[in-house]
Amino acid sequence: MGLVDPRRLTTRGVTLSPGGVYSIAPLRAGDYLTGGGDGAVRRMDDSGAVLATSEPLGFIVVGLTVTPDERTAVATTARGVVAALDAQTLRVLWQRKITDAPLSDVDVDAERGLIVTSSDDGFLRVVRLSDGSSAREDFAAPGPVYGARLNPQRTLLAAAGDGARTTVLRWPELTPVSVPLGTDGATLDVFFLDDGQRVVLVGSDRAVRIYLAEPGEELLVLTGHPGQVFSGATFDQGRGLATIDGLGYLLEWHAPEAPPASEPAPQHAD
Repeated sequence: MGLVDPRRLTTRGVTLSPGGVYSIAPLRAGDYLTGGGDGAVRRMDDSGAVLATSEPLGFIVVGLTVTPDERTAVATTARGVVAALDAQTLRVLWQRKITDAPLSDVDVDAERGLIVTSSDDGFLRVVRLSDGSSAREDFAAPGPVYGARLNPQRTLLAAAGDGARTTVLRWPELTPVSVPLGTDGATLDVFFLDDGQRVVLVGSDRAVRIYLAEPGEELLVLTGHPGQVFSGATFDQGRGLATIDGLGYLLEWHAPEAPPASEPAPQHAD
């Protein structure tokens, strides 16, 4: 998505589940997977119609992502459970409790077969996509980590925390690459645009903020959510953003279409 003046962006709001949606993952078909307060994952179209529902995963689904081939969805719950589901039917493939701490966000490196999760106890945990078993020693962040997302190139990981504590790390080494990002409010989710260098922060201040990962420069601020923004992702090959708040209100942010090239004025001989 090209950077444009926010006054030129258009938004379309769709109420999916008031008070009950905590995570979202857009699919190429135009549908969405959403994680609910009732512990279920749902597949919805953009009118809010429910197309499929998973069995409950035990508690609030706070993190949700899909592998690039859209065959597998991965969800995390606020009671430390990671689960893999068939992304089309939402059948649960496996689920595993990996910590007693509440998990928050999740992302997948399908090529390496790894899942990375964030949690309120300040740890990033890396587990295997095949069964949820531990793949490396837990990484300690400076405070609670509410969001963890990889860039499309799977070379950087952004970890969202309280205040200006969102950090960008090299993946899979988990070494810092820039100064911490963010504002005084809590950043509840973070994700990259398709170029892998611009990172989007959403959170308690109800704003959508876009930064350049290195050196950490704020580029754009979008507003319009009535509640705290819990989750977001790109869609339409990076030309749009989808964000959802705690009131269940979904906003799609579209870059404007480029105007058609004007025809050259006819030349008249004198």
